[in-house]
This record gives sequence, structure tokens and C-alpha cells, in this order.
Amino acid sequence: MNQTKRFLATGGGGLVVFLGSKTEAQNYNDSLSSILPARLKGALSSPGGAHLRRLNASHPALRGLAGEIKVERTRVNRMFDLEPLGSAVVLAAAEGFSSVAPPGGAQEAHPFLLERRTGAGACLLFASSADADWNNLPARPFFLPLLHKIVYYTSGLARSESGIVVGSRYELRLPRPQKPVTVSFYGPGSEDEPAATVS
Repeated sequence: MNQTKRFLATGGGGLVVFLGSKTEAQNYNDSLSSILPARLKGALSSPGGAHLRRLNASHPALRGLAGEIKVERTRVNRMFDLEPLGSAVVLAAAEGFSSVAPPGGAQEAHPFLLERRTGAGACLLFASSADADWNNLPARPFFLPLLHKIVYYTSGLARSESGIVVGSRYELRLPRPQKPVTVSFYGPGSEDEPAATVS
């Protein structure tokens, strides 16, 4: 656990967690509360399927993709009820788990995808499974691009500059290492011999 927290906080690493039928909520709450963006409560069920709602389209992990997610075609039959912790940010919510609609007809939104920053790193938590056991997301066209964007984001690449103009100055920020680091730069077609090496 301490190694994982160090990996996130000082190494700028990323962690993506999916929940499912074998998730033991109390175990997660006891051992991962300093990393996860939410406390796990009981599992929610919706035989007819809830829908994703309230996508945070401005977040780097969803930017450019939120318009591709046809929320009316998403179905979430089961997910964990999550209680966001501290600085957690809700990136997507699901509606349709209430058996009785409240006055006004609006359904309660349950956090479905959350992020929590820990130092230089981030943990993203899905309230449902990564397979078709609890939802139909893996069958939707946006799912693979979504996973790609999330992995890209949690790797730290999307948190850095999005583009570099050829010939322009570039500042490479490295986490503070325990020992000296050597960085090698390779130009196009020079995979065997670095163009420059800096220690």
C-alpha cells in the first residue's frame, strides 16, 4: 500500500480501478481509503438499466470524447454506491437506480467515474465492472477510446503539454529521483544511437 501511494504521490503514477462482483467494499475502504476517490457503500441494482449522465466534458480524460458517448444507449445494471472523499472530482454519474422518481421526475445521480489526485499522481475509480457483467459499456463504440484516453491521462502524458512545435524549446519535468537520472533523446530513424544524452 505504501509503495502504491508513493508511486502516485511522488512518481506521478496513475491507478485505474474497476469494481465488480468480487469487490469486498469493507476491504477496499480499510486498505485503500488514502488513495481511492470514494468510500464504497452497498451495490445498487437496476434491472432496466441506468444510464450515464453528467459527463465532465472539460476533463482531460473525457475531452473530445464526451460527444461520442451516446448516454441513452449506455446500460448500467449494477454498480457500487460511492461516497466521494475530500478532493474527489466526479467525471460521470449514472441515473436510474431509484425505484420511485422523486417530485419533479428527476432521478438521483450516483457517481460512476471519479478522480482523486494524490500528489503528482491520480487514481480513477469506476463504480462498475470493466466487462459486460454489470453494464454494456464494453459493447459500446466509445469504450476502447475511453480506456485509451484514461490510460494516456493517468500516465501523465495528457497532463503535460499537448503538442510541441519542431525546433522549439521543450522543458522536460522529471519526478525527484532517489539517484541521478540519464535521459537519452532519439531523432527520427535513430533508434540505435541517441541524438543527445543528458545526465
